[in-house]
Amino acid sequence: MIIEKPVTLTRYRLLDPKGNEIPEATIEMDKIEIEFRISEQSGAFAVIKNIPRAMPMIIGAQFDTFKKEPPEKQQQILEEMMTKLLGDKHQEVLQSFMPRTLDSDPNGPGTILSGMLSAVGIKSTPNCSCRRRAIAMNANGPEWCEENLGTILEWLREEAGRRKLPFVQSVAKMIVKKAISKSKRLLAKQQQKA
Repeated sequence: MIIEKPVTLTRYRLLDPKGNEIPEATIEMDKIEIEFRISEQSGAFAVIKNIPRAMPMIIGAQFDTFKKEPPEKQQQILEEMMTKLLGDKHQEVLQSFMPRTLDSDPNGPGTILSGMLSAVGIKSTPNCSCRRRAIAMNANGPEWCEENLGTILEWLREEAGRRKLPFVQSVAKMIVKKAISKSKRLLAKQQQKA
């Protein structure tokens, strides 16, 4: 499926396997090239050229019904779903499927917590779970972080154990709460400017 619609997407800064920074890049496409893939076990997905993450289209119970359709009908269903999904917001929908990084959410609680820990010498490595968890904190937002403070503290305890660092629950709790509070303030200011 090809949609003749120009879009400009931002690939956020990433680190390569050696830890070198790959700068933020702009990807310009004059058309959107979409290929639909069907996995008998997991569902139907859209793979879009230049976007590394596949878009789940039909999964779960709906997929069981979908599998019974002939291939031509499956293609038609997926094309109609994609057209509806993209609507008039091609740019925003496609950007949301670009991989997130800490830099893509500078005011997120995970980014702020990572910065605070880095300031005292505890840096995340390209392959550690810290970065993934910080991105999850950003994606879920400060309210989720407050509600799941115990989970975040457990993540920090696990990582401290892996690095053979001491872990003091009360200090970790104070740091996480401070990161969440700062994130809330910065995100509120960001909303006011928008």
